[in-house]
Amino acid sequence: MLLFLLYIIAIYAYHALEGWDWLKAAYFATTTLTTVGYGDVYPTTDASRLFTIFYIWGGIGVAFMTIYTAIDYYRGVTTDTLERYMARIRTRIRIRRRL
Repeated sequence: MLLFLLYIIAIYAYHALEGWDWLKAAYFATTTLTTVGYGDVYPTTDASRLFTIFYIWGGIGVAFMTIYTAIDYYRGVTTDTLERYMARIRTRIRIRRRL
């Protein structure tokens, strides 16, 4: 949610600071946050350049935190699922050995 909020703030900031239309502002916010940076659109005012500096540092940090959290969650879900599956297999093996 924080990443999405930062993205929306950046779109609005570029729209306001540079006077870009919403699509161009979203395009630049996306290419900047993903570190692609094609260079075809770039900030021209000092205010938007300063905003971009903080957007890059903050955005990359939040993006990495989001990716890490998603991977950590997925790893936990996968581990829990695997442990339950293995417990069922062990139970079935014990039942068959008793028969």
